[in-house]
Amino acid sequence: MKLGRRAGPRRRSSCIASGGQARSLAELASREGGSDRYLSRILPLAFLAPQIVEAIAAGRQPPELTAHRLIRTLDLPVAWAAQKQRLGIG
Repeated sequence: MKLGRRAGPRRRSSCIASGGQARSLAELASREGGSDRYLSRILPLAFLAPQIVEAIAAGRQPPELTAHRLIRTLDLPVAWAAQKQRLGIG
């Protein structure tokens, strides 16, 4: 699956989680139709810097920035500027 397809729908998970509609990660995962393990991996994507999301949606991310790297191997910082630096999107 292309990286751009993974980034978009994850905003909904953030809205549900921050809106208090789910009491736990397991409940949120159940509502989303996935496992809590998977959701714990992708939930940080909901907090990506807007410029990163825009670059991914437009296909302008660096070639080494794959879905696997973004979801499984990166420990993303909270600060947007640090995210952009770590991911090579500027």
